[in-house]
Amino acid sequence: MMKLMMFAFAVFVALPSNAQSYIQKKDGSRIAVAEGGITVDPARKRILYTPYGKDAVKLKYKEIDSARIGNSILKVCNVAGKERAYYVLARQDGKALLAMNTVKTRPAGGYEQKYTRHELIIADTSNKVLYESGFSDSVDDTNTKRRLEAVAAIKEHFEQCPEVLQRLAAYELIDNNVDIALSKFLKVPVYTECN
Repeated sequence: MMKLMMFAFAVFVALPSNAQSYIQKKDGSRIAVAEGGITVDPARKRILYTPYGKDAVKLKYKEIDSARIGNSILKVCNVAGKERAYYVLARQDGKALLAMNTVKTRPAGGYEQKYTRHELIIADTSNKVLYESGFSDSVDDTNTKRRLEAVAAIKEHFEQCPEVLQRLAAYELIDNNVDIALSKFLKVPVYTECN
């Protein structure tokens, strides 16, 4: 019970209230979007959104600077020569913790099995990659090692951001498993303000 209360407290502290959803375009204009009206499509490098009282519209990443989706911030940036969208999980001392989760499929005995591919990047303000990793929720040695390395990188680069460390620790308390906790942490990509 205590673990659940600690988790609920950490998530509550991390969530800003009354966050309005919008898209900030590269031309400087801002589009107000209905609550729950933004869908990110990483495979097609676009965002689908529903403006108030209108039909759904598609915008390519190259037109978007950022988007506020409830308690999450999505930033389109050029990392390693590729224009991609990442959720900004935190910013501190000129560094940003960026993540994207993509549901993929793989063949499994005549069927297609869905899995989540996590990408985690720590970049500076000029989008220079300081750390990068990709992994799935699989419990094989390779993915487990990558998740443990990613947790260590977050703790190293965001050691002065107790809000991120507390949120990650809350997931660790629930699972008693550091590497699986990271996957759950990334699946809820809320922006955490570092003080």
